Amino acid sequence: MTCTDSAALAFYQENVDFVNCYGTSGMDRDERRAYNKGKAVAAALAESAKRSNRTPLSESELQPILAEYLRTYSDDGEKVKVFDRFAAAVSVSDHRDDRIATAMGIHGQIVACDQMNQAITKSFDRMGNTLKSLLADYNEIVGFARFSV
Repeated sequence: MTCTDSAALAFYQENVDFVNCYGTSGMDRDERRAYNKGKAVAAALAESAKRSNRTPLSESELQPILAEYLRTYSDDGEKVKVFDRFAAAVSVSDHRDDRIATAMGIHGQIVACDQMNQAITKSFDRMGNTLKSLLADYNEIVGFARFSV
């Protein structure tokens, strides 16, 4: 953060209550600019703090998503039914921003490893060790390497 950013942030914090009550009409142009810059800096800091508080999914959150995936695609990769993102999202903790988006993100990561599923374009692979171990366990149970982990 630069000196001007910290000064703008300090000005914003000092004047936020005033602006909430009376608006920026009582400020001159330079003060409005400093206030708006400080507001933008505060929003950027809040967003960066939000992004850095990510916690990995637990095995209990991942297992139902994998189970729903396995109900959706057969062992030969054919689609059997529509992936029920609502059923998969039930296990995801309430503290996460968007439970359905989390379930769909994990679905995409599983697809990236599924060697039998050619129905979906595989776009990325950034899964965690917990999901990798679940997929490796599944490979061991069925006796062939369906998932490349």
